[in-house]
Amino acid sequence: MRPRVAGPEEKAELWPRLVELFPDYATYATYTERDIPVVVLEPAYS
Repeated sequence: MRPRVAGPEEKAELWPRLVELFPDYATYATYTERDIPVVVLEPAYS
């Protein structure tokens, strides 16, 4: 597996699922100006 940062459309789709599992992300997003990345794991082929 290898990590990658989700693109804008993918992030919009995954963000609600992420904050459902980790509610603190939503709280943190309200008081920071940083863009919080969503990391996706995908198979790594050699």
